[in-house]
Amino acid sequence: MNGFAHGLRTQPPRTPCASAPARWWWSIQKQGDNMLRRFVSLIPLLFGLSQAALAQTYPSKPITLIVPYAAGGGADRVSRLVGGEMARLMNTTIVVENMPGANGRIGAARVAKSAPDGYTLLFTSAGPITISPHAAALAYDPLKDFDPVGMAVVNHMLVVANPGVPVRNMQELVAAARQSPGKLSYASSGVGGTSHLVGELLKSDAKVQIEHIPFRGDAPAMVEVVAGRVPIGITVLASIEAYLQDDRIRVIGSISETRSPRFPNVGTAAEAGFPNVHTYGWMGFLAPAGIPKPQLQQLNTALNKVLESAETKEKLIAMGAVPKPGTSEELRQYIHNEYTTWGRVIKDSAIKLE
Repeated sequence: MNGFAHGLRTQPPRTPCASAPARWWWSIQKQGDNMLRRFVSLIPLLFGLSQAALAQTYPSKPITLIVPYAAGGGADRVSRLVGGEMARLMNTTIVVENMPGANGRIGAARVAKSAPDGYTLLFTSAGPITISPHAAALAYDPLKDFDPVGMAVVNHMLVVANPGVPVRNMQELVAAARQSPGKLSYASSGVGGTSHLVGELLKSDAKVQIEHIPFRGDAPAMVEVVAGRVPIGITVLASIEAYLQDDRIRVIGSISETRSPRFPNVGTAAEAGFPNVHTYGWMGFLAPAGIPKPQLQQLNTALNKVLESAETKEKLIAMGAVPKPGTSEELRQYIHNEYTTWGRVIKDSAIKLE
């Protein structure tokens, strides 16, 4: 076989014509091959040891958590609560740095360009990740430049009405809109916000005409619904809590995948016959793409432990947020699906984002 068998060198035949120098050279080659085989066989072990060592030493310094929104808002409050508990579990410090501007895009860009070493994270909602990319030039790719750590909380999107409006559920709302095209209107937190996009998604799937009236935030939008100047609104629980106590606003539907725990008797859009109309207002942790897997897993494990804590759950629910523990891949898939959905809605509805 000319000295080869199955790709491996074999001992040359000891014949009288095989000179001593030839045998010496063959011996040197064989030793080199054996050393190479041993080195290659050790690579997985060495890699595993290096990854284990990395996991054991992380974190060795404070972690910076970029929140691309103003201090004092919902995202800021949730990030400080959850981040603080994660820091305690990981025996480190998590420093929250607010970086508002451009609907969250400035802070997101900062994290996307950071070293993927686990020491700079992003706490964000949908805006700069699944909405803005469809209408603004970005300094980052939301689907490629981040590795999701995990979802933190979700807010059920609710359809509400002024008590004087004669609709009590989603079916009646759609029926009223079909009976009087263009006569009804709904208030949202602003052009391009989740409440606006899900309203347009409902209009498209239900094939109804309902005028959109944007405001600068959920609070002023709900003031108008309570006053009766706008009959319908789309919002989250935290924005209507004060009005529920004296029945100044009525919840008529949920535009999330499940019924709100707070309103178990209020049906979803899917139950009303519109299975494609669902979303959450969500907040989650992202890391720069390329973060080592052991660090990503440590962060995800700490996050889920915090979210499963009874004390933390109680505090988050009091803020109007529902803890949503899960895996990194689950958040990645959710972002991908929502990115596709909002891209279609923005294009089909010809929405010009602010």
